[in-house]
Amino acid sequence: MERHAGGLGVVILAAAVVCSLSGPAVAGSYTETFTTKDFCDEVNTTALWDETSGELRLPPYQPEIAGSYLTWPGFTHSVIDGDYAYACCGTFCVFDITDPADPVLLAEYLGSSNALASAVAGDYAYVAVYTLGLDVIDVSDPTSPTFVINVPLSGEARDVAMAGNYAYIASDFAGLTIVDISTPTSPVVDTTFDTPGRAMEVKLHGDYAFVADADSGMQVVDISNPVLPALVGRFVTQGRADGIDIQGDYAFLGEGLRGVEIVDIRDPLNPSL
Repeated sequence: MERHAGGLGVVILAAAVVCSLSGPAVAGSYTETFTTKDFCDEVNTTALWDETSGELRLPPYQPEIAGSYLTWPGFTHSVIDGDYAYACCGTFCVFDITDPADPVLLAEYLGSSNALASAVAGDYAYVAVYTLGLDVIDVSDPTSPTFVINVPLSGEARDVAMAGNYAYIASDFAGLTIVDISTPTSPVVDTTFDTPGRAMEVKLHGDYAFVADADSGMQVVDISNPVLPALVGRFVTQGRADGIDIQGDYAFLGEGLRGVEIVDIRDPLNPSL
């Protein structure tokens, strides 16, 4: 989710429009209907012709792999910063992705074992290191990441997001931990806000932190005052909320075998499916 390299696709639609009159006839007006394929140019139509709803819609986008690099087996969680990808794949790795078809491993920092997620701000990477808390790593030279300091945390650090002078860590069993990083070489834990469930991932949007809270769904925390966070909203998911990403006014919740639920967060206090 915020953090995986992807591709852009351009879909060109060509469709014959079927026209029919509906309701009182109005000179010069018509209604498009796609409830039948009688006049559909199926050879040239690349869109999804939905006869049930009578709509012409974009087809499911099929992503294609542009390039790859075999990392430590199991998982990879990465964030992109310019020409570099900072990947947590058991250890903390830096890749040069100038050529996406041929990513190059520049460096691997072995000290952050069990690194699960990271966020980058300026010359520093902030790495959630499961049971070991938060590692701060100097990445001013991407070819030689250097350990700066470790911040012990309650719970198990699974994800981290950044805003201003604060790092927000989803800490399984502990909730949302907020760390003051105004001085990156000496970060300070300001507060830990206990969520109802198990905080697995966190994303920030405006004055709010949206937490994928496992069996407790999505929790919305007001962080306008990072020292005094407050729970202000919740969305009950159908499955276990293990992952979250935010694009515009929508939160995308990854729920394992149940797939993805898309949630409208325009009103953070009352998110809706």
